[in-house]
Amino acid sequence: MMKQWGFRNKLILGFGVLVAIVGIVLTVGLNYYFTSTYKTRAQQHMYEVSSMAEESYEIKIQKIKRITQDILSNSSIQSNLKRLNREQMTPYKKNIIENQVKKILSEQILFEEHISSLSVTSKTDLTISVSKSVLGHRKSTFLTEELNKANGSLLWSQVSDDSQRVEASRAILDLETMTPIGYVTIMCEKEYFGNLLNDISGMNASLGFLVDQEGTVICSNAAEAGILPENILKTDKEIVSHNGQDYYLYVGKEMDNSWTLVMLLSAALIEGELGDIRGILILITVVCVAAGIFMIIVITGHMTRPLRDLRDGMESMVAADFATRIEVKNQDELGRLGLQFNHMAESIENLIDQVYQMGILQKEAEIELLKMQINPHFLYNTLDVINWMARTGMQEEIVEVTTALAYLLRAAIKQGNFVTVEEEMTSVKNYLYIQKYRFGEKIQVEYQIDNELMRYIIPNFILQPLVENAIIHGLEPKIETGMLRITLKMCDGMLFGSVLDDGVGMSEEQIQEIYEMSENKDYRNHIGVRNVLLRLKNYYNGQAVLKIWSSVNKGTEVKFTIPLDLLTAKKE
Repeated sequence: MMKQWGFRNKLILGFGVLVAIVGIVLTVGLNYYFTSTYKTRAQQHMYEVSSMAEESYEIKIQKIKRITQDILSNSSIQSNLKRLNREQMTPYKKNIIENQVKKILSEQILFEEHISSLSVTSKTDLTISVSKSVLGHRKSTFLTEELNKANGSLLWSQVSDDSQRVEASRAILDLETMTPIGYVTIMCEKEYFGNLLNDISGMNASLGFLVDQEGTVICSNAAEAGILPENILKTDKEIVSHNGQDYYLYVGKEMDNSWTLVMLLSAALIEGELGDIRGILILITVVCVAAGIFMIIVITGHMTRPLRDLRDGMESMVAADFATRIEVKNQDELGRLGLQFNHMAESIENLIDQVYQMGILQKEAEIELLKMQINPHFLYNTLDVINWMARTGMQEEIVEVTTALAYLLRAAIKQGNFVTVEEEMTSVKNYLYIQKYRFGEKIQVEYQIDNELMRYIIPNFILQPLVENAIIHGLEPKIETGMLRITLKMCDGMLFGSVLDDGVGMSEEQIQEIYEMSENKDYRNHIGVRNVLLRLKNYYNGQAVLKIWSSVNKGTEVKFTIPLDLLTAKKE
């Protein structure tokens, strides 16, 4: 189907597909770039925010740790615990010690609004506490053996039956013997840690979880924290599922109290924002492709208009409308070709009028010559070759072919019926040069020309029709590579000319038919040979002879001889 398309449509399709491919590739590339860049920046932002949150948590944890350190290193606490552990005291003395310890404890939590209670417990299990919460103080959830085993390290845990508070406990060691003499317990409101997660959520719409070593959620900014995926602290996945939704995962480093900050950034939110970017990219691509195709249509229309005009002119000439003319707007190669076409059409029209008016046999033969010389099918094929060159970008070759074609057209409309052998050979070589772009290396040409003949004057287009006849009827139907030999030499006072090919050849019956029908103006086969035969007969009164030798599947040779004394030589 595409073979029937015009040159412009093929150009539009080709460049349109190219623009579309470039647009698609550019869109895919930009989408990949923006997607990876956006995700990277989003994750980097989450990392930076999480890092700042971790630093804040470390400060809060160190603050709790410092309070417990102040308690266990307090000399009054040390001495009072030792007394409670080794002496049997009256209630009065115990009350004095409790008041002393409570005063110290109150000073520690007075200005710490998120610490709800602080207590010190002796080895005798006597607990002295101060509390700012209506819930009061609860005993540590850690066993004494666990605290002693930690050897003074701070242990953290959620209060088992209180979801709003977090406990931090550590053993109090005797500063002299470094043996346990009791332990200190701090109860903190979860808001102390949770407020920071709420601030993070407001910054980047992410979910934050503070989890312990077992993955248990200490606090979260999610309305429904749910259960985090199993082994979330050890997974290497980039995306995890939580409560039926996918999230980008960030797991921070383990803090001083073995807690870890886990951040989840909604994948749906990221994809939604990327979808907006993709939509903009697609819109830009569609607009650019549409604009590109529109420009291609406009530009190709301007570029191919001269070719379309030439094609229409050729078709009109094929229909015998020799009055046709084309409008020439440009001064480039195609414009010059259009001018030559107009000159040719005008000359043809004038010559045809003259021939019909004169009614002379010689002029009829010349009309057939002119029709053959400017054979519209040959010009149409040549224009097809130029179209193909334009499509493949062969600019220099277009110049050379149009120059050769212009030379042939000038030779066709040349005033006078005779030219030098040198000029005739130039026309033949220009014709073969154009045909080379049709047949490539299929036709090999040999020349055997006497240089002494170059100045002799012979009838115009006496060799070119024989060469064209050899190509069309002999070499073109042949499948293999063919040979064409053109000979012009002097022999025994005669100019000897020959066009030899190794093409498909002819039978004796076909040769005889050409001889017999040469005088029949309605005979349309081998018009080139017939044209040369008639003109030689008319110009030289039968003294010039043309003979045909041919053999089927071996080749054909058309030979002619002209007496040298009938020829003149052009003066130098």
